[in-house]
Amino acid sequence: MAGFARRCGNCGEVVTPRGGLTPKFCARCGARLAPTGAAVPSPVSLPRETSTAGVSALVLGLVSLFAPCAPIGLAAIVVGTYARIQINGSNGRLNGGGMALAGIILGIIGSGVWAAVCAAAL
Repeated sequence: MAGFARRCGNCGEVVTPRGGLTPKFCARCGARLAPTGAAVPSPVSLPRETSTAGVSALVLGLVSLFAPCAPIGLAAIVVGTYARIQINGSNGRLNGGGMALAGIILGIIGSGVWAAVCAAAL
C-alpha cells in the first residue's frame, strides 16, 4: 500500500506519501499511523474542554474595563498568559485560546485606562 494516499483513522485526513516515503504521523491531528493507514488509538482519549483559566482571564479583562483598577487588569494579563501556555501545551485537549487572548487584550486596555485616570488626577 506504500505510495498510495490513505486516510487517517483518527480524523479522516487524506495522508499522501511525500518524496516516495510514507509518513508515520498524520499532518492534521498528529496521530501515529498504523501500517494500514488507521490511527493507532491513544491510551486515553479525553474530550476537549474549555480552559477555566481562559474563561477567568476573559472575565477579569471585562471587569478591568468597567472598574478600572491596575491589579484586576494585571491579573487578567497574567491569568491569560498562563491559560495560553496551558492550552498550547495540552495537545488539543483544551479550548479557550481566543478567550485567553481577549482577556489579555482587555486587561491591557483596562490597565491603560487606569493609568490614564491616575495621570489625569496628577
